[in-house]
Amino acid sequence: MAPRKRQVNQGLYKVLADLMDDDVFVVDRDEKITYANNCGVRHLGLTPGDVVGRTIKELFPPDTYLRLSSNLRHVVQSGGSGTFEDLFTFCGKEVWIETRLVPIKDGGGEVTAVLALSRDVTDRLGREEAIIRAKREWEQAMDSITDPIAVIGSDHRVRRVNRAMAEKMGLTPQRAVGVLCHESVHNTTAPPPFCPLLRLIGDGKEHLTEIRDGGALDGCLVKVSPLRDPGGSVIGCVHVARPLASVERQDEPDQGIRKRLFAVLKSVEHLTTIQDTEGRYLFVTSVPPADSLADVIGKSPSDILDSYNAAVVMEQVQQVALRGDSRNRLTRITLGEETLNFLSQVSPVRDSSGNVTAVATVSRKIDDHAWTKGDFAALTSPALPSLTKRELQVLKLIASGLTSRQIAQKLFISRKTVETHRSRMMQKLDLHTTADLVKYSFRFGL
Repeated sequence: MAPRKRQVNQGLYKVLADLMDDDVFVVDRDEKITYANNCGVRHLGLTPGDVVGRTIKELFPPDTYLRLSSNLRHVVQSGGSGTFEDLFTFCGKEVWIETRLVPIKDGGGEVTAVLALSRDVTDRLGREEAIIRAKREWEQAMDSITDPIAVIGSDHRVRRVNRAMAEKMGLTPQRAVGVLCHESVHNTTAPPPFCPLLRLIGDGKEHLTEIRDGGALDGCLVKVSPLRDPGGSVIGCVHVARPLASVERQDEPDQGIRKRLFAVLKSVEHLTTIQDTEGRYLFVTSVPPADSLADVIGKSPSDILDSYNAAVVMEQVQQVALRGDSRNRLTRITLGEETLNFLSQVSPVRDSSGNVTAVATVSRKIDDHAWTKGDFAALTSPALPSLTKRELQVLKLIASGLTSRQIAQKLFISRKTVETHRSRMMQKLDLHTTADLVKYSFRFGL
């Protein structure tokens, strides 16, 4: 009875292996393949029957064979499992393969064969490389800014610094991460009374402080702005320092650009931008339209914004590009004694493969009362007055510029139904024109 049971189990294991998406091989000590599932031979363009009984040396190119043979010998000789990642070429295409090798032993503990479980990890490694590249590009962009910049948590520990800030601290950017900011910057065992981060944690607002303590940032004007989690709680700040001497003699060309941009921002209600993963602006538009915004194309935040706001924008672009999720941001832009407040939604833009290639930001101007109110969750998640799911779909398509006929074709409904939805939304929202609907959709981030 025992042999029959063993045969049944072996048959079951074969069926399960054939259903797996991973490549499955069994290779004996002589490097001969004794089993291969259907998936396992797809890169070779063969069937399992074509490879069983043949050696791996017969089936793979010399360079590929040498790596496979070395990995197999390691498992046979050590008697332990191992995981290997190798770049192979199949039919002229380079493929990264991750292989788990498990020894198969007889009753005496001797390795008689090796079970190989392989999978194609080319896409995964490609995404990881894209993330690493985006992080490297962000660091290069931040290091190009001469003002010291740091991201500091609410526990006063440094999360990230640019090269200028690290030099002020007397550390490398890597070693600066995790240190207490007051210890390295102010040489104190606790945050000093004038610490702007203390004030920010207390009221959730940005603060500007002149530092005169003989420490690393002595003679600098420091600006801190809150960083918040998706729920609106303060989790830290963006900390930007600028020598007072340079504040007093800002070069005129930069001031001219900023003054023109500030004048444009004063006149618009909504602003939409698209930036590449390095922060450069690819597209800018506004409601109402402003032709002079074309000057922004191709520039980075540090070209048109003060160091503080440039750092905030770059941090958001980096986080959205790396994590692939949307973020909300409250931004205050000040020029002289005037201040503009914006609520922005920052979202990833993906290519056909799902990779984040750019970041889109939709901003709406809010008044100072809304800013100081501090109700971040209410600002970022406004209630839409009783619009149905279908009405929201129609509203988004109206805002994107589609005609009623195009909307009808896209949603597989009649043009008359689209017009009915449009009319009902206007009644519910007390709006009177299509332009009003578009403005409304921008206002609520649709």
